[in-house]
Amino acid sequence: MEFSLLYEKVSDVIHKKIRHRITKFRGKFVLSVFADSTEELTITMAIDNEKNVNINNIHIYTYKGHGLSYVLIYSMLEFILEKNPELETITLDDMSDKYRLAGENLYMKLGFEYLEKTGPEMIGNLNSVMENCRFQIFK
Repeated sequence: MEFSLLYEKVSDVIHKKIRHRITKFRGKFVLSVFADSTEELTITMAIDNEKNVNINNIHIYTYKGHGLSYVLIYSMLEFILEKNPELETITLDDMSDKYRLAGENLYMKLGFEYLEKTGPEMIGNLNSVMENCRFQIFK
């Protein structure tokens, strides 16, 4: 896994040399992206069972509004699917500022749907989410 898309898109926004690190801690995978020695972006995912992966959190520290969340989600899913091709769904709790705002919510743009009329729990088809990430990255 070379993360070339991650490097290309993040470097275009940050304009600094970047590096990444993936760690596994207590069953969770953490992708961290650094510019110089400062951590700028992180995403944490955990495989819940043989069919589902969960996004635990996403942090964009300085460069919000540049589409980097799409790149983080896509890059991490690509990494996880390489070793776990049987995964089918992806879940998360929407704790964003754009909670339930159709047309503005990052997760809704990626094809996630809320599980209930109230509450933050969302689910999406993994292949659709990846396809929608690519669309958002390259539009």
